[in-house]
Amino acid sequence: MIFVSAFLTGILLVFLTSYLIKTPEEQANEFIEELKAGTISDDSVKDQKEELEAFIKFPETKELDQTRMIIDSAEDVDNGYEVRARFQAYEYKDEGSEVIESYDGDLYIVMKKVGFREWDIIDVRINPYE
Repeated sequence: MIFVSAFLTGILLVFLTSYLIKTPEEQANEFIEELKAGTISDDSVKDQKEELEAFIKFPETKELDQTRMIIDSAEDVDNGYEVRARFQAYEYKDEGSEVIESYDGDLYIVMKKVGFREWDIIDVRINPYE
């Protein structure tokens, strides 16, 4: 009986912890979604807003298909955590049968934790599509 109680308590603790604590990767994903929607409200990137929007809209501007986004695991840096989001867009020949060109770009988001579910964006860097 004690084992079952401890097991259920452990499961409950894991569930509550995952709900209460937001990972840097989750914060990066939220930031990118806000950027895509044009609802970015973070003051630290206001001066980069046009550059960030141009980066996010690059595939749409070039009329590219099959955009992929991969968020890498956060890395510990001096002031917090850095998350790299990799973007890939493709240009196809004739109805998506053969890839003519592949474009890759990176978005680096540096953030620091200020609460259980709160992060402050410190810096955002772009490695443009190539």
